[in-house]
Amino acid sequence: MRNTILMLLALGVLAPVQAAAQGPADRFAVHGFLTQGFGVSESEPVLGIGTKPTADYRTAALQFRYDISPEGQLVLQLSHRRLGNSPIMAIEKEIELNWAFYRHRFGPVSVRAGRFPAAKGIYNEVRTVGTVLPTFRAPISIYSDGTETVDGVGVAWRLELGAWSTETEAYVGGMEYKAVFFTPAEPILYVYRGERNHGGQFWLNTPKAGVRLGLGGIRFEEPTRWGHAWQASLDADLDRALARAEYVYVNATEVDVWAGYVQGRFKVTEKIHAVAEWQLGDIEFKLPFPVARMRLHEDRALGLNYMPAANLVFKIEAHDSEGYGYERFIPPGPIPTNRHVIASVSVSF
Repeated sequence: MRNTILMLLALGVLAPVQAAAQGPADRFAVHGFLTQGFGVSESEPVLGIGTKPTADYRTAALQFRYDISPEGQLVLQLSHRRLGNSPIMAIEKEIELNWAFYRHRFGPVSVRAGRFPAAKGIYNEVRTVGTVLPTFRAPISIYSDGTETVDGVGVAWRLELGAWSTETEAYVGGMEYKAVFFTPAEPILYVYRGERNHGGQFWLNTPKAGVRLGLGGIRFEEPTRWGHAWQASLDADLDRALARAEYVYVNATEVDVWAGYVQGRFKVTEKIHAVAEWQLGDIEFKLPFPVARMRLHEDRALGLNYMPAANLVFKIEAHDSEGYGYERFIPPGPIPTNRHVIASVSVSF
């Protein structure tokens, strides 16, 4: 990792010099973002937040883009994430090479090769960019850890159909899945990498600006068989209001999962936005024996965002939840309930 960071820093220093020698200076660009959160939970550990307030809660990234030619672009992104006391931090590095890909355009068709964000739903490519997310993070019911990036090749194309248009992307390559299973003894960290995954995303853009419908899916490699996931999306980003909803069904070796969310944001003023979100996730374990479908989690959130500038936002959000998806082992019995609060500030450039 140290050599990777040195390489990227060298690129950041040398690329502007090379761009000046070869062409316009704007062939090289650097972008980044930081979201710092502060959280506390009433009784249950959730997403790294415990009953003691924590500020060990942030996401950040630095992205380098260089135009090799009018049609070709090199993109590298470093990322950093802290999730408080979450067990997932045991397998997280302080600095990750998040993206590293080359994209080439052939008219309406573009090809990406390397490590790039999987074409999956509304938020996968911006799941940690706080200045564009209504809440601190993208809905966990759909955008759980793992399967965020692909090491392989992706092909995207756009088709104009009068007032309508479509955007389609298909990909194939390796993906790494991360999960935590909670037992009476200790958490079990599960990491598996499949190399032959393939999937894609289809968007239908309507004549109404900002309104689109999406369908996506992936066939992912597991140790003993193939798993499948299917996702449907509704995205309506209008002038004063935003409404989004997504639903996913996952069929894997050991579990079936049904999950979704509905999210809304309304501009009270240009700088003050009210946010509401509802998430739901059900799970059924198939091994070693089938069990009834059970409530993994249900989360209801209300929030208020203050945006003094387009690249700066302050958020406060309160969550009311229930289920078996907390970060501890929960024996059969009454379903635990909980409340937690997250305050955050996000900035990007």
